[in-house]
Amino acid sequence: MIESVGKDLNLLPDWLNTDPIDLPEVYEVIDQLTWMEDKNYSNIRLYIADIPSLILLKTRAIEGCGLLPRKTDKNDLIKLLKKVDIHNVEALKMNKNVSFIRDYSRCYSYLQERGEW
Repeated sequence: MIESVGKDLNLLPDWLNTDPIDLPEVYEVIDQLTWMEDKNYSNIRLYIADIPSLILLKTRAIEGCGLLPRKTDKNDLIKLLKKVDIHNVEALKMNKNVSFIRDYSRCYSYLQERGEW
């Protein structure tokens, strides 16, 4: 079906990236993620990870990429934190839904250095 949809929409063969499921940042926490069903479609069952789950995945991506995490992961994390009204480390400390970030030293250091966002 993925290939068929890609052809119908004139997309590249790898338009749907399922590779991340094989990354340790994902599969090691897959049972901790919360999924919400998107009921906007009648012909498929689509589940989307909730914001705290996406924050966990981005935090782990930053942590797992060594000293040079991808800029997109950092930008995505900042956007997700803003979405839940977290704009600095102090607000992060107070939010029980994403307090786990403190357990990821590289990611937490990045946010501390960033200050406000």
